[in-house]
Amino acid sequence: MAPRRTIAGLLAAPVLVLTGCGGGSSVADPPVQSSPMSSPTSGPPAHETAEHFIRRWAEAEKQMENTGITKPYLALSKGCRACTTLAHLVSRYYSKGGFIVWGGWRILSIKKYPSSRNDVSFAVRSSSAPTRYKSSADAKVQRLAGGRITYVLTLALEDSSFLVTSKAQLGA
Repeated sequence: MAPRRTIAGLLAAPVLVLTGCGGGSSVADPPVQSSPMSSPTSGPPAHETAEHFIRRWAEAEKQMENTGITKPYLALSKGCRACTTLAHLVSRYYSKGGFIVWGGWRILSIKKYPSSRNDVSFAVRSSSAPTRYKSSADAKVQRLAGGRITYVLTLALEDSSFLVTSKAQLGA
């Protein structure tokens, strides 16, 4: 895999990640809209569905990438290697004086995905906003065009909500 594609995948990832909501019957729930003042780590709404959680998690990923603050994002996962890798990359960029500017994902659909484990998985098809980033203060600004991407997110039920336990990109 080319280095640029790897970074793109890790950055949320930038070219991929999810957020927003599309219309149509393929989306199981209406979008959860949060006020500009709300925090992505606020507790789950009463009767939070997996689809609502995925949207909340996607917003937390967007906030992490745009601020460099990883703790709220990591609090929504457990054992997710891809999530931890992304958080470490974001943290490294910001600690070296870099930044990420990314508009997040617009979720087009969320569909149940076959899983061989006891957890539940979802294919999340989305459109990622373009991204600008610098890996350090001295680095040149890099750009990622954005575009359509599908991730498989595996969730585990914990307390009254969910946690992401795995995140994998489906081939294009």
